[in-house]
Amino acid sequence: IYVNDSKVKIMSRNNRDITSQFPDVAKNFHITTGSYVFDGEIVSLDKKGKPVFNQVISRLHSKSTNQHSFPARAYIFDLVVHNGKLCTSLPWNERRKLLEKSKFDFPALNSSEIFDDGMSLKSAVQNLGMEGIMIKDRNAPYLFGHRPKTWRKLKIRHKVDCSIIGYTKGSGDRSSLFGSLHIAELLEDELVYRGKVGTGWKHKEMVELFEILKLQNIAEDSQFEEVKNSDESTWFSKPFLKCEVKYASLTPSQTFREPVFISLYY
Repeated sequence: IYVNDSKVKIMSRNNRDITSQFPDVAKNFHITTGSYVFDGEIVSLDKKGKPVFNQVISRLHSKSTNQHSFPARAYIFDLVVHNGKLCTSLPWNERRKLLEKSKFDFPALNSSEIFDDGMSLKSAVQNLGMEGIMIKDRNAPYLFGHRPKTWRKLKIRHKVDCSIIGYTKGSGDRSSLFGSLHIAELLEDELVYRGKVGTGWKHKEMVELFEILKLQNIAEDSQFEEVKNSDESTWFSKPFLKCEVKYASLTPSQTFREPVFISLYY
């Protein structure tokens, strides 16, 4: 987020001007004098305060400059320019102090919180069903253009047992096999549709899995509207086969985001 006197410009990571898509974020950074450059993350939160990734993507693709249905805010985690002075050579600790001072000029500025106990933070984030945490070296300078070894993303993946309720026709190098598996999770004696998983196996494992799938009882129909209305050619199966899947988080439609197949239960 670039602030130059009273002008604010929000640039994406791939250098795209997205100011018009986030006017509610830009308005929090207006000042009369001075220049600043902030680094942060724009998020849209649900009623429980958890970020909803799809809502931010929806606004990124929008051409409207009006207030959107999904409010957004920026959580600032770093400072590149402070009051006209480049501060990238300063250690992260020093940049953080300057960022906190910036709150006098930007009362609405949200800075991301810092935690020293990384293991407790990881556990809390995992229990909340969130995606991960960032780990930073307090003494590291700011580097442009890439994520250095002093700044690491720790992804949290959730594992769950699912029933295989169908599979799609493969294409390309999978044309003689299947494309992906439709899966459902058993919650309180009821199967809940969790989307499709299409990765996590090697070719040999996929061949073996396909042979097993073909031996299963193929159903004439599916109890899940999402499966019946799939754009892809789908074979329905009764939920006898079970597999273990890991995923990043739940989407707003309650399907798994970034699911990966782990193993099959015989």
